[in-house]
Amino acid sequence: MLKTKIQILGLIFATCFYYYGCSCSCGAEQNVIIDDQFIKLPVKIRENADRYLMSRTGSEFFDAFVTFDGSKTTFQEPLYRVEYIWLNSEKPDFTGTIVFFIDTAGTVSNLIEPEGIPLCNYTPEDCLFKISAEEAKQKALDAGIKTAERPLIAKFEWNPSKDRYLWSVVSILYESQGSQGFRGNGQEALIDPGTGDVISIKDWKVN
Repeated sequence: MLKTKIQILGLIFATCFYYYGCSCSCGAEQNVIIDDQFIKLPVKIRENADRYLMSRTGSEFFDAFVTFDGSKTTFQEPLYRVEYIWLNSEKPDFTGTIVFFIDTAGTVSNLIEPEGIPLCNYTPEDCLFKISAEEAKQKALDAGIKTAERPLIAKFEWNPSKDRYLWSVVSILYESQGSQGFRGNGQEALIDPGTGDVISIKDWKVN
């Protein structure tokens, strides 16, 4: 039954796409999957979410790199949790997940901080993603991050305290895994992905 429903919905979408293109909403609603069930996402919600996001990323970044992820969008009265992904296919080191909340009236909630939105429209210098993972590791080494025999770990990720994407380069000086779980310590360097500047190097420890 579910398989048949999926096939029918797929056919409807394909027909609508053929006649109206990518902007088609197939009527007044769009299908998303929530709790393994198809529900209807009103077009106003999607349009307002797109508009809100584009006002922050800028239309150029939004059109080139951002994709709505309906499979990760959820709803708990009165808020939709909408999720997008962004990816620069020419620079696969740089990708991120965007999450924010919007109510049934189409208004973005200001009670829950959005995550992962590159604010290219306001601070375009924060969206100059040039430094690769290997370059970020080298910048951390040049800045004196402490290392052991274990290789450095570089992760491009959203930093809530800085409200932007940064390279997190982590060294592990000691680690153990036992009945009490992981223990270890090391250092973390935050690297600007546009300039390669080292923002900070701090110790970390898990007891």
